[in-house]
Amino acid sequence: MIATHKNIIATLAATAIATNTYAAISPQGDIKTSFGDPIDIYTTTASSNIAVAFDSQAQLIIDNATNFDAQNIFIAERNTAVGQLIVKDPGTILTTAHSLYIGRQGLGTFTLENGATANTAAAAIAVYPKDANFSGIANIQDPGTNWNMPNGILQVALYGNGQLNISNQAQVLSSNTYLAVQTNSNAELNIQDPTTLHTTTNTLSIGFQGNATLNLSNNAIAQANQVITAQYAPSQAIINITTNAQLDIKNTLLINTNSTLNISPTTTNTPSINVVNTATLNGQLNIITDNIHTLNPQQTIPLINIDGTRIGTFQNHNEGDLIASINQYNLYLTYQAGDGNDVHLTTQTTTQILGDTNNDSQINQADLDNVIQNFGTNSFRGDANHDGQTNLADLFAIRNNFTSPTPIPEPTTLLTLLTITPLLLTRKNR
Repeated sequence: MIATHKNIIATLAATAIATNTYAAISPQGDIKTSFGDPIDIYTTTASSNIAVAFDSQAQLIIDNATNFDAQNIFIAERNTAVGQLIVKDPGTILTTAHSLYIGRQGLGTFTLENGATANTAAAAIAVYPKDANFSGIANIQDPGTNWNMPNGILQVALYGNGQLNISNQAQVLSSNTYLAVQTNSNAELNIQDPTTLHTTTNTLSIGFQGNATLNLSNNAIAQANQVITAQYAPSQAIINITTNAQLDIKNTLLINTNSTLNISPTTTNTPSINVVNTATLNGQLNIITDNIHTLNPQQTIPLINIDGTRIGTFQNHNEGDLIASINQYNLYLTYQAGDGNDVHLTTQTTTQILGDTNNDSQINQADLDNVIQNFGTNSFRGDANHDGQTNLADLFAIRNNFTSPTPIPEPTTLLTLLTITPLLLTRKNR
């Protein structure tokens, strides 16, 4: 049997509102219904707006290879409504010509699972504020499950508090994704499990004007052309990346003030963030070392790989900062790894040989070069005596322990050269 929306109304509540037709309107009590025939429920028209819970409670289930078309779908239309839309099973396709609103004014939940597909032109989760809890929640889960809006905008927490959960190999695609759009909105995007993927072909904004959190865990991947955090005041952004999850950025990364990046790396040489073009670093970086147990000499642990240019550093970490001591190794932060501008952790043994700056168990020209290049800084790269600074004492440490047959100048001579060389270069350039 092919049902029209008017047939659905007759089954559910025998009510029509103005010139639009609605499904699952429940002004008189709780209503639950399910459509499971492998048929086309309706062909989209300009007036096919569907409300799942208009002002009370309703649940609509679409399954068993059903095709369901609409212009707009409103889950929990009024502030008294509690609505749930479940779309599931392989071959089941939900299509909206315009938008899917999840928690428009009431409490709305959208679940897409077990290999079903949703094609929506756009979507908004938690449109208007309900209360301090999440007023709009979307759960996208299971292998073969896809939510597609390739030319549309996905907004998580427009004015209210919204949550999007993607797990167990499900995939979500949008043109632009905005988390916490308006002031005082709160958004949470949780992506977890291997091969789970969220792709934004243009901009992923984590905290447009509100407060947003992105949680990436357990080998999940989030892809975007551009990522911007805490985009406009008074927004705040938090990014948590754990257990080999990745944020893969095809163009630029902009981490603004009022942003916190929490990374829990492992020793698998998998960077938490890849940036193809420019990365601008600001805000706070917190590194959780709970998953690092075994280290080796001269080992690096990638945090952020930047193929293009790095601009700036995190507000709370300078080059060479000691991050942690694990067993007999110290872990230091460097912004100069890889091709010279990657952000990595690097190891140095706590029982280093005096004069050895690069953990190769020799004191030679390479160590001298490290001291000269980092003289006057707190970088571990030139710290030959392991006191946290690179200065004249490090030159003496190398002179006194030099293992190369080629002698080196006295430290005082080197210090003179280090002092006058910049002056000579300045005069030459006049």
